[in-house]
Amino acid sequence: MNRFLKSYLILIIGLAVFSAGLLIGQYISPSEESEEQVLINKETVQPEEVDFNLFWDVWSLVEEKYADREDLDYQEMIYGAISGLVNSLGDPYSLFMTPQESKDFLEDMQGKFEGIGAEIGIRNGILTIIAPLKNTPAYRAGLRAGDKILKVDETLTADLSIQEAVHLIRGPKGTEVILTILREGEKESKGISIIRDVIE
Repeated sequence: MNRFLKSYLILIIGLAVFSAGLLIGQYISPSEESEEQVLINKETVQPEEVDFNLFWDVWSLVEEKYADREDLDYQEMIYGAISGLVNSLGDPYSLFMTPQESKDFLEDMQGKFEGIGAEIGIRNGILTIIAPLKNTPAYRAGLRAGDKILKVDETLTADLSIQEAVHLIRGPKGTEVILTILREGEKESKGISIIRDVIE
């Protein structure tokens, strides 16, 4: 198993939840090519201690009262609900992937990608460097484990998901990304310029 695969697995998954998310994304969700939006399995087996009526009541209210009802995307609503469920665990290494996200993930595992070469996670609600990989742009730029990422270029990270942060940090080889970080023990943040490269 190469270094990237190990690192990305550490970044992305609590194994059980990731596996469930990947399966839901790939096999339970309707095909991305499907033009017709259909809700199925509303009456599937549910935990007895949980009342799902509230969920469907809110769903019905959205369908009836939302101003731009014609723009509703049921599939995106389902993805959002599932993502919220997983996020409620409070585990930065557990997430749900949509079919496109899981496709990108599998493609990444099979080869190289272009970026800075650092494991990131969310600790105490803050995007944080878990570890820079050796001999990568992140390592050479001096990033350290525990560095808090406050901004990616001009984008504040406070409300970003891991996927969104990874998308912003990665980019073509030779391009620059500036991470504004706050280091433990230091009072002021600083910007670190990193030139992206191929990560293997």
